[in-house]
Amino acid sequence: MFSLSMIAKVVLATLAVMTYVGVPAAMAEKQITSTGPVILDGSEAGTNRISAFAGELTCAGTITTVHKYNLTPHTALPSSSNNMTLTKHRTNCKIVEGGSTHKATVTDNGCDEAIFVQNGALRTDFVCSSENSIQIEVYPFSGSELGGVVCTITIGSQSGLSGATISNGSGDLVISGTFTGLSAKRSGSACATEATTSGTIEVNETLKGTNEAGGSTEVSVS
Repeated sequence: MFSLSMIAKVVLATLAVMTYVGVPAAMAEKQITSTGPVILDGSEAGTNRISAFAGELTCAGTITTVHKYNLTPHTALPSSSNNMTLTKHRTNCKIVEGGSTHKATVTDNGCDEAIFVQNGALRTDFVCSSENSIQIEVYPFSGSELGGVVCTITIGSQSGLSGATISNGSGDLVISGTFTGLSAKRSGSACATEATTSGTIEVNETLKGTNEAGGSTEVSVS
């Protein structure tokens, strides 16, 4: 049988081996870095869409502005940061559902989208006041608002959506992948009143840096 002293020696030897090979501690979070305060300007580099209720929302030509996290009025990101607030400037929005295309408009109503860098992976939260939500208004036709809003989709405050990643480009940043677990509700004369927790947000964007003087500056994540 093993004695207590023998067991103690085995434990100490095991600890010594673990120390020698360097058992990894919790990894430090990656940071977005630049030479100074920076605003990031994002443009579409592939498909960007919100999918929910068997419909897909796209807004071709949308640009994104990235600012310091959780600060209003918006200001530049510090030279090193692992969180940020996104503002979407959406244009040419449409929803495709069941083979039909419908014009759509998106109103943020003061809601912010926050992004957190977690060792190359990303988490996104939607932050709205208790009475507000992002509203997607859907019209019956593809090219006009004739007939008025026939369905409204709302996206309220929620946190913890994950699935996309951030990586380095050529002096800029690339966000790609799909956030899952989006919660949304909809109602209207041409759609059922229902809710989902299984929506997705597919993102493919390039983020370029602009310094406080208005010139371009390199940004990276490491």
